[in-house]
Amino acid sequence: MTDTKYDTDVLIVGGGPSGSLCAYYLAKAGKKVILIDSENFPRDKICGDFVSPVGLNELMEIGIWELDEFQKTNVITGATVYLDGVPLITKSLPDMEGLPNYGRVIPRIILDNWILEAARKQGVQIITPCKLENYSVTDDLVTIECNNQGQQKQFTAKMIVGADGSNSKVARIMHGKK
Repeated sequence: MTDTKYDTDVLIVGGGPSGSLCAYYLAKAGKKVILIDSENFPRDKICGDFVSPVGLNELMEIGIWELDEFQKTNVITGATVYLDGVPLITKSLPDMEGLPNYGRVIPRIILDNWILEAARKQGVQIITPCKLENYSVTDDLVTIECNNQGQQKQFTAKMIVGADGSNSKVARIMHGKK
């Protein structure tokens, strides 16, 4: 047993859907969670904005389904592939047990913020903009260093989660590459 003092059980780097959902569920399970992101929210990301039936089930689980704004998002029941303006194939989304047979289009500037706010309501401490600069791991803790609006901050945690995308700084520090 150590007498280590932790700022949090888990520090999550990245406030997109995966980081915010991870934070939500960890907090719901009783863990103390800090989530940092290098950007302020709401912020936009380049994306097709399509939320699949599986994704819609997750949004239902965390209560976003009940938002009036959610009900106003565009429903997608099928897709067509075009080549040079000519439709090649059109298909409806399949019926799968336990899933809706449609998706929705929700711009990331809206969706990401909804999920982040659900995490905040679950008790997650959110710090933005807070850019990860470095972290180190020992047998009993992770020390995380970040820049929060020009101020150096340091946190200690039992665990770090890298949910910071394809150019993950967490992964680059750990593996020396993406």
